[in-house]
Amino acid sequence: MVGPVFTRIWFGQKTAQQAMLWFKDTIKRISGSFLQSEITREDYKTQEELIIKSVGSKLLTPVSDSDIGRMFLFRYDAKYKNRLPYWDEYPLVFPTDNVENGFLGINLHYLPFAFRMPILNHLGAMSNDNDKYDDQGRVEISYKILKSYSLMFDRFYKDCVKRYRYDCVRSQFYYVSPAEWQNVAALPFERWVYKK
Repeated sequence: MVGPVFTRIWFGQKTAQQAMLWFKDTIKRISGSFLQSEITREDYKTQEELIIKSVGSKLLTPVSDSDIGRMFLFRYDAKYKNRLPYWDEYPLVFPTDNVENGFLGINLHYLPFAFRMPILNHLGAMSNDNDKYDDQGRVEISYKILKSYSLMFDRFYKDCVKRYRYDCVRSQFYYVSPAEWQNVAALPFERWVYKK
């Protein structure tokens, strides 16, 4: 089945190709692993393999829990998947609010790729320490704050704000350092699961 329209154009973009080359160079530099001179989305057949490589290269750091205002990747099994036309099994999320048994969060994978970088810049401007991109930085954000940016919310955030239940999380949370937000957002972690 054909995915959302933006997934058809996502990986052909120059920035995404550059991100994969950067990813290869990062793994090679940190781990000393030899990888082929060019790398494409097809070189990673599964998201699990990409996650293992990313953890090995320190792009992703396994942690025990999510935290408001920081970026995380995790594996998810939607509770109401029979009602959803499609959903993302590997969300890349900024949690915004704690709710009963879970949290609300912005899943960047629901954004067209071309919009991800401008949104990251917007979120970065909301950081509690936007002069330096280290592990102390977090986005000062909530659903209420997002709604107050009515034009931005209606155009960008509305469709990518999702509720996630802790009892449906099927992996560790993988923390993404602010210094790596743009690179990780450009990598093909998403896996769309469609209603049967």
